[in-house]
Amino acid sequence: MISIIIPHKKGVPYLKDALDSIKDLTYKDYETILVIDHSEDDLEEVINKYKDIINLRVFYLDDKEGCASARNLGLDEAKGEYVFFLDSDDYFFGDYLGKMVALMDDNTDIVYSDFKRTWFRRGVYKESQANYDEKKKEAITLRKVQKEFEFTDVKDFMINRNKRMETVSVLGCLYRKSLFIDNNIRFDDDLHFFIDAAVFMKLYTKAKGIRPCEGTTYIKRYHNDKETNMAIMQHSKIETMPHYFKSYKAAVDVVKADLEKHYDLKLHLNLILCIFVVNEYIRYIRWSPDKEWKNEYYNELKSLMADVDMKVLKMWDFTPGEKKLLKKFATCDFKYIQSKSKRILAVRKIRKFRSNRRIFFRTVSLHIFSKLSMKNDWVCFESFLGRNYSGQPKYIYKYMLENCGNKYKYIWFVDNKNVKVTDGKCKVVKRFSLKYYYYMNRSKYLVLNMRQPKTVPIRDEMIICATWHGTPLKRLGFDMEDVHSATANHKSFVKTNSARWNYMLSDNPFSTEKFQSAFLVKRSQILESGYPANDIMYYDNKDEIAADLREKLGIPKDKKTILYAPTWRDDDYTEGGHYNFKLALDLDRLKKEFGDEYVVLLRMHYYIIDSIDLSSLSD
Repeated sequence: MISIIIPHKKGVPYLKDALDSIKDLTYKDYETILVIDHSEDDLEEVINKYKDIINLRVFYLDDKEGCASARNLGLDEAKGEYVFFLDSDDYFFGDYLGKMVALMDDNTDIVYSDFKRTWFRRGVYKESQANYDEKKKEAITLRKVQKEFEFTDVKDFMINRNKRMETVSVLGCLYRKSLFIDNNIRFDDDLHFFIDAAVFMKLYTKAKGIRPCEGTTYIKRYHNDKETNMAIMQHSKIETMPHYFKSYKAAVDVVKADLEKHYDLKLHLNLILCIFVVNEYIRYIRWSPDKEWKNEYYNELKSLMADVDMKVLKMWDFTPGEKKLLKKFATCDFKYIQSKSKRILAVRKIRKFRSNRRIFFRTVSLHIFSKLSMKNDWVCFESFLGRNYSGQPKYIYKYMLENCGNKYKYIWFVDNKNVKVTDGKCKVVKRFSLKYYYYMNRSKYLVLNMRQPKTVPIRDEMIICATWHGTPLKRLGFDMEDVHSATANHKSFVKTNSARWNYMLSDNPFSTEKFQSAFLVKRSQILESGYPANDIMYYDNKDEIAADLREKLGIPKDKKTILYAPTWRDDDYTEGGHYNFKLALDLDRLKKEFGDEYVVLLRMHYYIIDSIDLSSLSD
């Protein structure tokens, strides 16, 4: 029998995906041990639903807390011959455990599966999306992934593949329970982060045999709501550092117990520490005012670096400057390390200047444009990330032209030269050009209907009016339970973005209420005065405008029109930020029922305007 151990802290939708994975197993000789870690979730309905279906046993942590303690309690209560750890936000597919247990024999203590990372829930998970976010993170954190790792090579996949402490994990493996009992292997109750490293090293070094199980995949899920439901590995470094040092030292001590046999494992752990120093630590000490980074953390890290075998410098693509820093880390004072770190980071930035103009423009903006005086009569406009001259910004601009005239200088930001501003006299500037950064830094006002870019520095004195672009009939921002198409930082970005808005336009009381919860804006910031884009409906010449529009679109005068304006759906995507769209409206039936009296106008959301296939429609 397999004992499936699930610690749970927060997130009922996540937990349901994990339990559904178990429910779908063809293999039925298992028990499910759910250990509740002081959760505030209402779990009664979930427990009642799954209790009999998946042989669910529920336990509660009383005097301890954390995933380590929850797993230990699960091990104490496990009745099975084998144990499997499943985090409550992860999942798998098919007869995952059935395939793994079939490979267990007298000479095997561990069977492992493939391991992928995603931020998508089980119902919308797509193989092509697996590791999308992780690959981007690896590219940033590690600068390059040196090679593909062979799944069937035990050491290559289970050891060499992991270059960060966060990725050293006991997950995705089926273990013989006696491996824990006979070797007195327990998780450290005092660790709340990086709890796996020492335990994994003990299991790896004590196992009689380890086998891969091809055709199985463990899905490790990131949380895309870091604001209200953060995953353990998404916590800030300042919060996790004491646990990092303790976990690293414990893992090294494990392999030191038989150093002659496991020196290669010590070298790998040394490499993980060195990569952490040059990619994480030096960024925090460059300007950090936190005394922990300069005192406790530095002294702890200095002690650990003294035990590092410098052979590891040949195991990774460290630069000459990084190698020098690592060699001297254990013998030099903090001021030297900080000074050397600044030089290394400066060299990296120069390299980025050569390959990324936006980074160069941003630096110019921060150090030059932001020092120039602000122009109180400059007003910037942007519609749909510069893709259109349209929406609320357009009609606010037209109103200002008519009522304010030359009192202000008007600047329009556009994405490409094909966007034409057809009214009045204004300065048209391409987004993310050097002039764009210049005007964003010197203008007093910004009117936009989406979001301001996070990579462009904006001065505190700038007044931003967010007009949005429609009534929120679907969930947005913090009202979304789950975000499938964006990154794990989506809600954090929403929070940071909307916090800079001074005002937000609303078209009705319903929108006013929804904007407060979706974007965390205060009621006092919301101007419930309608949408300027509707002004055209009240123009004296609106009939003339309508006639001109009919002629422009080729709509006969005797035809009635039906406007169909569907929005995008967050769970129908191809990759992060790119969406599919399936037309829900049956146009053939509509034509049959309504005849030739009507013309259907499709007004697509800008996310999906290029994603709809109308090739099957003849007219």
